[in-house]
Amino acid sequence: MSIGIKAKWIIAHDGNEHRLIRDGVVITEGNRIKHVGKDYSGSVDNWIDAIHHVVIPGFICTHTHASSAPKDKSFIDDTGARNFYVL
Repeated sequence: MSIGIKAKWIIAHDGNEHRLIRDGVVITEGNRIKHVGKDYSGSVDNWIDAIHHVVIPGFICTHTHASSAPKDKSFIDDTGARNFYVL
């Protein structure tokens, strides 16, 4: 399935440096980015209208709590969250 995103601003990397594209499109196919640019002449299955937004294709959110998540999850699953304790 292909998805096209029309955006006011796109921040993309061209292989050498980052580029700011105004009024551009991002085309994805499956879980891959197929095209980034000012326009796209091919067909897509679904269009998303993000004309008032910034799109950053390929951006990966690395916000994690990897050092504490496994033990916290187990503790909270077993005993409940501390903010719910009643003293």
